[in-house]
Amino acid sequence: MTANHIARMSAKRLMPKFGGNLPLAVEQVIQSAPAESGQFVDFGALAGIAALIVQCAQLAFDLRSKKLDREALKRELRHELGLPEGVSEKARDEVIEAVLEETEDDGGE
Repeated sequence: MTANHIARMSAKRLMPKFGGNLPLAVEQVIQSAPAESGQFVDFGALAGIAALIVQCAQLAFDLRSKKLDREALKRELRHELGLPEGVSEKARDEVIEAVLEETEDDGGE
C-alpha cells in the first residue's frame, strides 16, 4: 500500500459526490506534486479536493505507525489538514472518511 494508492482509491470512492473527473484530477496532482511532502499544485476547486485527498492519504499513511484508533486518527487528520482555502469543513471531513475507509479496506497492499 502506498499513499498514492490510497489517494487514487479515495478519489474513486468520492466520485459520486465530487464528479467523474475527480480521479483524473487526483492523478494530475500526484504526477505534478513536488517531491517535498505537503506541496501541491492548485488546479481550481476540483483540484483543491484532489490535492486534499492526496495530502490526507499521505498523512494517514504516515500516521499508521502511531496505531491510533479511528476517532483519534480523524482528529489528528483534521488538525494536520486544517481547512484548506476553498474547501468546506463538510468536504474535508468526507475526504477524511473516504481515505480512512480506503486505508482500512486496503488490507496492507
